[in-house]
Amino acid sequence: MRLLLSLGYFVLFSKLLGANLYSQRRQYELMKVINVDHTVSFQNAHGVDAKKIYETPETQVIHMALSPGQALKRHTTSIDVFFYILEGKGMVEIGEETQEVEKDMVIDSPKGISHMLQNTGESMFRFLVVKLLRTA
Repeated sequence: MRLLLSLGYFVLFSKLLGANLYSQRRQYELMKVINVDHTVSFQNAHGVDAKKIYETPETQVIHMALSPGQALKRHTTSIDVFFYILEGKGMVEIGEETQEVEKDMVIDSPKGISHMLQNTGESMFRFLVVKLLRTA
C-alpha cells in the first residue's frame, strides 16, 4: 500500500513537472534569436556595413561596423537615437561636441541635431544604433 501511494505521488509529481517543462518549452518557442553574423547588410547612405537586427513599431536596432578610418556621413535624424559601442575605438560628433568613445559606452543623440561616428582605431569599430521610433 505504501509503495502504491509513493508510486501515485511520483506519477502525479511527474505529470506536474512534465506540464511545467512543457510550459517552459512553449515560452522558448516564442523567443526570437538573431545571429548578427547571419544577417544580411542593407544598402545605406553611408556605404557601410549595416544590419537591421531588431524592429518593432516603437524601436529599431541596427548593428553597424566601420573599418579603420571609415565614418558615417554627418546627418540629422527626426527621432531620438542612442549608440551602444560594442567593440573598438572611435569618435562621435553630436552638434558641436566631439567625444572619443570605446567599448561599453552609450551615447545619446537627440533628434534634430546633426551627428556622425568615425573609426579612429586600428581594428573594427562596432556599435548598435537604437532608434526610438515612438516615445511616450
